[in-house]
Amino acid sequence: MDMKVDRDLIKELRLNNSWSQEKLAEEAGLSMRTVQRIESEGIASLQSRKAVADALGVKPSQLSLKPEKVEFEHEAEPGNLRLTARSAPLYYLLCIARVFLISASWLCIVGTAFSVITTPIFFFYFWELTSFSQLQSTGLGIVSSILIAPFYIPFRWAYKAFQKIEVVIEPVLSVDGETNT
Repeated sequence: MDMKVDRDLIKELRLNNSWSQEKLAEEAGLSMRTVQRIESEGIASLQSRKAVADALGVKPSQLSLKPEKVEFEHEAEPGNLRLTARSAPLYYLLCIARVFLISASWLCIVGTAFSVITTPIFFFYFWELTSFSQLQSTGLGIVSSILIAPFYIPFRWAYKAFQKIEVVIEPVLSVDGETNT
């Protein structure tokens, strides 16, 4: 499992020992490419992080990113709303609320579409029950559908907006400095 590490601290500790990347790789028992990747990308497996920490004489937890440096692996896309939860129950509550809002919007869209489709049909047969002619009843159905159709737009907008909500759990640091999500 790869995790984010403080690449600046690793480089600083390596330079304090006057080591090249090659020397650190030799001391840690890793390949040169692995050390280069750790320093350039700030990502290391648990084994690599432990090996580098042992070679540099520090605890593996010290190589983890500090709270102010924790970066999310997945950034919100432009235009998306990101809700950050500090606990699992809040995360699940926000997810359920998002699903409820999407479902309610979807039902409103379907209801509006159903009304637009059924209203002209109803009014087509309405002429038999009233003094309207068949043409007048059909015209009323079409006009009624045109009046109902604009209600589709806000429901569609809400549906799209609720779909763009991203819910994430904020990383929490444990006592030894490990990042847990």
